[in-house]
Amino acid sequence: MDDRNVLGVAMMVVSGVPLFLSEAIKCLYSFAFWVKMICFVLVLVFTFTFYRYVTQTKSASDRTSTARSAALISLFLWAGVA
Repeated sequence: MDDRNVLGVAMMVVSGVPLFLSEAIKCLYSFAFWVKMICFVLVLVFTFTFYRYVTQTKSASDRTSTARSAALISLFLWAGVA
């Protein structure tokens, strides 16, 4: 994980907190908000563990099938965040 990705996540958190605070009560009782937050936590854990491992794998043949599954999982989780 390079510094640009960490900076991007930090910017999402910094800009998201004021948005949350503007309608905190409404968000806390929203099912969609909790799905979004759970997906966000899962995508962070996934990115800093499995995704990082896949991108650092040395052999290209080992990386292909695992990289496809990592990409699908990542897309699914980010879609949940969006």
